[in-house]
Amino acid sequence: MSHDVTVIECRRGHCYDSPRRVSPRYGKDPVLNIRHICLLIGLCLIAVGCAEGSTNKPDPDLGPMDTTMDSDTTEDVDTTPDIAPDVPVDSDTATFCPPNMARCADTTTLEICNNAGSEWVSNPCNPGEICEVDGCVMSMQVCTPNEISCTEYDTRGVCSASGLTLIPNSCAPGRCIDGACTTGKDTGESCTTAAECAGKSCQCANGMCAGTPLEGGYCTTSGCETYGCALDEVGVNLALGTRTLPNDCIVDCTDCTRAGFACREFPQGEGAAVTWSQACYQGDYPRDVGQACATDDDCIGGFCITTSPNGANIDGGYCSAPCTTQDNCPSNSACIKVAGFNGDAGFCTVACNNVAGDWECPPERPSTFAIDCIARAANDGGPPIQVCFQL
Repeated sequence: MSHDVTVIECRRGHCYDSPRRVSPRYGKDPVLNIRHICLLIGLCLIAVGCAEGSTNKPDPDLGPMDTTMDSDTTEDVDTTPDIAPDVPVDSDTATFCPPNMARCADTTTLEICNNAGSEWVSNPCNPGEICEVDGCVMSMQVCTPNEISCTEYDTRGVCSASGLTLIPNSCAPGRCIDGACTTGKDTGESCTTAAECAGKSCQCANGMCAGTPLEGGYCTTSGCETYGCALDEVGVNLALGTRTLPNDCIVDCTDCTRAGFACREFPQGEGAAVTWSQACYQGDYPRDVGQACATDDDCIGGFCITTSPNGANIDGGYCSAPCTTQDNCPSNSACIKVAGFNGDAGFCTVACNNVAGDWECPPERPSTFAIDCIARAANDGGPPIQVCFQL
């Protein structure tokens, strides 16, 4: 015999009454029915607690799920979008700029971008200064407005429109000649015309030095006393006989490997300011102080003496150089004077060597019948010097 009972069912956290007809084994024992009912209620409570955090998919065996919610369990949800209130933006603070970059805000104010690149910081120029390009400079002209000129051997300067700033412009790897950047062969390379050389000067061009180590030409740069020479070059006076400027840049002795070339001393500058420096040039011409010569151009010092102080002809001639002090002569030579000779002006002569107490002429100018070691007065007032010269 069956009985109608009310069963509490729980699905997905919701419990509800469900009339059922049960078999006699449940209906005969009311206590047992109550126990089952309590057990079901307990399971429903557990299910409700688990369902609150459950994300499992619905069980298809349980049938359609009741998704309706009691009005008293509905939670209020704030759907208002999270929008910050309007904040005024400072356009100056928000300006983007390259960190530490400088610019002129006006003629008297320099602006520098801060390290963060977020704003320009104003820096007034000092009294007597104006802002030019990217810095404060004295308000006085330093160059001719818009003029372009060479400032170094490989740099030209472009003068600003105001004449207050000289803006450098590199010509490297070329050179700067008369305000223009030039290209071409490096100093010391062979050449036939000046146009082939970056320095626009060619010694012994067009085969003028045939039969000598300079055959094939030698690229130089003229005017180095104004613009200077490269780090591996020396500015020397190649005018020789005239001993006047300009000087020419030739290579130093760092890599003197060209056939027929040697490391030699050359004069720099002119007049009393002449000094001597080593440079790489052909080894036997022009000739050193004390060597034979016929004309001034034969001598590296630009001065050929053909007549001795006593009026006799000097056998083979004698290369010299004008001088005022000992510094105006190359090493192993001396600046002397002879009263009534050469207009009482000083001239360079090769010095004698002291060999075991005896003075001897050096190998490059050995003693002859007329030429030997002799004491002569120093031109700059020092003690007499033993030099190899005509008696």
